[in-house]
Amino acid sequence: LGLTVEDYLWIVSSFLLIVIYHVIFFLITIYHPEYTSLGLNMKAKANWAELMLKNHCKNNLLPVQTLRNSILNASFFGSTASVIAFYVLDLSFNADEQLQKIQYGAIGLIFFFSFFNYGITIRSVDHCSYLTAAESPEPTESQPLFSFYKHALHSHLKKAAIHHSLGLRSFFLAVPFALWLSSSVSFFFGTVGILVALSYVDFSV
Repeated sequence: LGLTVEDYLWIVSSFLLIVIYHVIFFLITIYHPEYTSLGLNMKAKANWAELMLKNHCKNNLLPVQTLRNSILNASFFGSTASVIAFYVLDLSFNADEQLQKIQYGAIGLIFFFSFFNYGITIRSVDHCSYLTAAESPEPTESQPLFSFYKHALHSHLKKAAIHHSLGLRSFFLAVPFALWLSSSVSFFFGTVGILVALSYVDFSV
């Protein structure tokens, strides 16, 4: 591959930083959701879901518009990710050096991962659109049908929020991998820079 020991150190350090940051982030989101934007977002969506179910007859248009906007957003990012992924993989197949094949391949896989997550997001939001349209005869906590719709809606909205977050952060993480085409040092400092930016977004509550 033509890499020196220092190059391997920069590359391994970059991957470790990415893994450690996301392990810490998701652990905090799971156990202390009030400290992360994703955790607060999931809580807000759970409250929104319950409100939409309880006021189904009064706010027929609101959940439809909200969910439609979410689908449009995920569709735009998902289609963009797929186009970039196929283009970068084509560059990988046509690259002369083995290292460049690996670098382009890594970027392509990142965007395929993003595309997959946005696909799951669209699927989850699509389920939500039907659940919010389903009428419950008595919108109270004690009504079994309402409880079922509420639980299902919470679950799909939570899944949509998680996969949307994974899809979007894949775009961010593609930046240091693109810098890796320049040098391993650029990869490391690009990783540090993007993680600092992500920490501002993830923990700015």
